[in-house]
Amino acid sequence: MNFHIGGMNHTPSAYKRPGPNAADLAKMYIKEWDNLLLKMKQGYPPKEILPTIYFSRKIGTGALMIADLLGEKIGYRVVDREILDLIARSADHKKETVSATDECNPKKSRGNGDGFHGEDSFIESDYIKHLFSGVLALASLGPTIFVGRGVHFILPRDRVLSVRFLSSKNHRVRNIAGALNVHEEDAEGALDQIDREQKRFFNKVYGKISAPPEEFDLVINCDQIPDPGNCAELVAQAFRFKFGDEAATRFADKKHKKT
Repeated sequence: MNFHIGGMNHTPSAYKRPGPNAADLAKMYIKEWDNLLLKMKQGYPPKEILPTIYFSRKIGTGALMIADLLGEKIGYRVVDREILDLIARSADHKKETVSATDECNPKKSRGNGDGFHGEDSFIESDYIKHLFSGVLALASLGPTIFVGRGVHFILPRDRVLSVRFLSSKNHRVRNIAGALNVHEEDAEGALDQIDREQKRFFNKVYGKISAPPEEFDLVINCDQIPDPGNCAELVAQAFRFKFGDEAATRFADKKHKKT
C-alpha cells in the first residue's frame, strides 16, 4: 500500500534503503526459488528453514533501519513488506511454485495451527497463498530477516525470533516527517491511514485485532532505546540466546567472510 503526502506518492517506510530496489530484489528471489524447485524436481533434497528473524512494527519506529544494521552484523538479508507484497502479486509467481512449496513443507503450509482466520477464505485468496509460499521459499533459500506481514504466524514458531518494535505516535510522526521533509500534521494523517490498513490486514488474514506482547520473544520500546545500533545489538543477543549453536555458526560464518 502507498500513501500520499503533498501530492507525492510514498511507500509505508520513510527509510531509504541502500542497494537494489524492491522490484529488482523481488524478481531475483522469485528466480532463486524457481531454480531451487528445478533442482528439487531432479532429486535435490529440500532445504531446511534456517533460524529466521521477524520484525513486527508500527510504521515510523525505524525497524527497517535496525533490520539492515542487524543484517550486516550477522550476515542476513532483509526482506521487508514491500518486497513481500511484490512477490505475492507477481505474475511470475506460478501456481506450481505454490504447490511445490506446500509439498516441500508438509503440515507447515497452513501455519502453526491457530494463526489463521477463516481457512477457506485464506485458501481462496491468491495474494495470501502467494505471500505464504513466498515467505516459506525465502526462509528456505537463505538466512533472512523479515519485516512486516505477520511472518511469525507463517513459519514454524520455533524457527523464528520474533521481535516487536513500539514507540509513541509522536516519535513515529517526527520520524516520518523528518525523513520525507513534510509537515508533522501531514505525516500524522498518513500514519493514521497506514495504521488502519495494517489493522485491517491482520484482522482479515490472521483474525488478530491487536499484537499482545506474549506473541513475541522480545519487545523493544524505541522511545526508550532510540539508537538503531543499540536496538540491533539487543536483537543480536536475543538471537544468540534463542538459537545457541546455530546462531554461533551464523556469526562465525559472517566473521570468516570478513577476513
